[in-house]
Amino acid sequence: MIKNVQHQNISFEWYSLIEEAESRRPQFKIDQDLKAYLMIALQRFTRNPGLLDSIIATEYLNALSLTGEEKKNILRDVGDKCLLLSGLFPEVAERRNLSLLYYVNMGHNSYTTLSELHKTRSKSQLLFEALGNNFIRLMNLLQAIKSQPHPKNTK
Repeated sequence: MIKNVQHQNISFEWYSLIEEAESRRPQFKIDQDLKAYLMIALQRFTRNPGLLDSIIATEYLNALSLTGEEKKNILRDVGDKCLLLSGLFPEVAERRNLSLLYYVNMGHNSYTTLSELHKTRSKSQLLFEALGNNFIRLMNLLQAIKSQPHPKNTK
């Protein structure tokens, strides 16, 4: 019960942050499917903050040698990690002597490859195609979330 309430609070917080960023930066507005997916990716990161420990290129190359659901899951994870790193933690690229474009290309390629693995015109195929096509918009939306002022706890 407590976990469910915490999950709902996290969902509401991320949704509120996305909505606020979209209202401040309408050029980054995204459709409901992308918004729902972005919230899921953000919730997954909130529960598993080991994102910064990833070696993206190794994971991506490993995924390409696999088949089936395992391949899809790793490509999804690589795309999500690249999106979150480029949007929320662009300073990580600099510390690793990588350009932000590295994460953009790896994320875009992961989502695009993933879309090609799904049945043509299926909901999953269309979603991952949209994620690949809108990668920079989603990254910019996350950067807008990061840069917006947040109320401080006044306890």
